[in-house]
Order: sequence, then structure tokens, then C-alpha cells
Amino acid sequence: MSVVIMIAQLLLGLGILVFVHEAGHFVAARIFHIRVPKFYLFFNPGISLMRCKRIQGKWHFKFFAENLPDMEEQKDENGEPVLDENGKKKYKIIDVSALSDDDWRKYPDNTEYGIGWLPLGGYCQIAGMIDETQSVENWLPSLRHGNTVPSRHGSV
Repeated sequence: MSVVIMIAQLLLGLGILVFVHEAGHFVAARIFHIRVPKFYLFFNPGISLMRCKRIQGKWHFKFFAENLPDMEEQKDENGEPVLDENGKKKYKIIDVSALSDDDWRKYPDNTEYGIGWLPLGGYCQIAGMIDETQSVENWLPSLRHGNTVPSRHGSV
């Protein structure tokens, strides 16, 4: 029984530490008016334990929901993936106008909050931050105009 209590204490302590750290990124981004699409406690590969998002003034919740991509592969006229100069597949942002009204990706300006199932950290996705699945052309439009370089660095 004491092992279970120790594991619970570890998870609680890690959760508090991760939350405070990620909240610092979130608050700094909001102070500088930078969009924050996602704020998660713990990682969520595959599914999220819980997620919520405010859409049109009303909170919506999902439990044990599958993660859907924000990007899709670019295809040529033959249906083959388009490659960049390094041979990596190119991706484009999903067209939100084609999504159904109950798909949360249709409302990218609202922050999605969630709890993942893998207690090894968390993340605060800040608009304009790039990862290995995105190309520069995809993330440039997501920055709000007028944000200076020091303000963006303050949120990171």
C-alpha cells in the first residue's frame, strides 16, 4: 500500500511542477497577445484523458478523445506526397471551413485545455513555434502581426 501512496505523491508533485512551469509559458504568451492553441498537463500520444475548449461562449468537454491532426500531407495531382528539397514530406494546415461544426479544429483561435495520460511533462503550444512536422510557410501566418521578437522570446 505504501508503494501506491508513493506513486500517487510522485504523480501529484510532478503534476504541480509541470503545471506551474507550463502556466508560466501560457501567461507570458497571453501578456504579449500571442495565441496559445493548446495547453496540456502531461503528454497525450494517441488519446487525451480529458480536454475542454470554450467555443462561442460555451465550454465543451471530451473524455478519452482521440487526437486529430492539425496538419495534413500535401499531395500532387497523382496523389503522391510532395517532398521538400531535403526529401521530407511537406504538410499544410487543414482547411477548417471544410470541417463539421462539432470538430474543435474549426475554432483555432480558442485555447484547448487538456490532461494527457503520460505523466512525463506537459506542453503549451504557442502560435509561431515550429516543430519537425511543419515547414516555415505553414507557421508564419499563425503569428499575430505586431508581435516583436523580444515579446515572442519572453513567452518561450
